[in-house]
Amino acid sequence: YVDVLENLLTYPHLSFLALGAFLGGILGAYIGKALLKKHFEKAGIV
Repeated sequence: YVDVLENLLTYPHLSFLALGAFLGGILGAYIGKALLKKHFEKAGIV
């Protein structure tokens, strides 16, 4: 099992994984900001 994972997790794959996590976080932040904008305005945060 470990040998299979070592073959799959090469540096190029890890860079794509990190990039995907970063882009997913940014996308999630924009979606959350859009969904909660009304509540932020009501609370006076924005």
